[in-house]
Order: sequence, then C-alpha cells, then structure tokens
Amino acid sequence: MENFVKIMKQMSTAISGCISNDLGLPALTLIYCSIDIVSYLNKEDDEGNKAYFTKWVDIYLIPKLEGDVTSIDIYASRCGIVHRMSSESDLSSKGKARQIVYTMGKKAINIQDQIDKNDKEHLYTTLHIDELFDAFMQAVEKFRSDLIKNDEKKVIAVKRAKRVYGYCNVDKDQEYDITIT
Repeated sequence: MENFVKIMKQMSTAISGCISNDLGLPALTLIYCSIDIVSYLNKEDDEGNKAYFTKWVDIYLIPKLEGDVTSIDIYASRCGIVHRMSSESDLSSKGKARQIVYTMGKKAINIQDQIDKNDKEHLYTTLHIDELFDAFMQAVEKFRSDLIKNDEKKVIAVKRAKRVYGYCNVDKDQEYDITIT
C-alpha cells in the first residue's frame, strides 16, 4: 500500500502542476487515470471497467461536485479524453451521455447558462477542472476513510494496491528492494 500512496501523491503533484501551468488536457488525462486507479481498488470481481468506474464516481465524486454532471457523463468524458483527446466519446455520440465542456482559470464565468440557451437537446454540460480535481481529492479521502471502517473492502483494496507499478530512480543513492512476484 505504501507504493500506491506514493504513486497517488505523485499523480496529485503532476495534476497540480498541469493546472498551475494551464495544461488542461494533460490535467484531465491524469485526473481520469487517477479515478480509474482508485476505483479499481473498489471493484467487485464480476464488474467491468465502466461499472466499477461509475459506481465509485456515484458514491464518492458526484456528491462533491456542483451542478448536474452524472457518472455516465464523467465516464464518457474520460473515454473521450483518454482515447481520443476529445470531448466526444462513443457514449456521447449515441446520446447516452453529455459532452463536458471544461473550464479553467480563476474568473467566475458561468458558461452553463450560455450553453443552455443554445443546447436545446441537452447534449452538453460544464465542469471546472479545478473543481473536478478538488472533488477528486475529497473523494479519495472519503474512500480511504470508508476503507478504514470496512475490513473486507480494505483487504481487497490492499491486495490490488500491491499490483500498482513501481519503479526505481537509479540516479538516487538508495538501496533497492526488487521483488518480483
């Protein structure tokens, strides 16, 4: 679990760096990869990617977000960004999810009102990247808190977390414990 925590701290640092340098798409890519990673820890054995991703988002992320974005909108956006670098995905193309228009920056501009005037079919919704990242960090903390209270889920999560990729920085003077399982 120690390696998992280290990797997630690195992901958080990378996301923060992207946001502070106005790198919206790289930030979103890292946020969605991070949600994938954390939601995998909560996966039931018979669940597919979409099911465990949206379940985790419904339980932990959506309650932390303002607005009307859904877990399917989030999942579809994840697919579009990670696989196409686009707001469009198979789900949004089929009308099963809305495309998310992301905003960045400190100005409080409500573009949802502008979209609603022109989007009579409700194909779009908006989300601020900072809000998504903040909500994700709060969701991870709530998930961690829930794991502490549930030994069964904690055992599964720890087992899965041990599979997280690890690496060695060979430029640093340190001893390496290379364990291959």
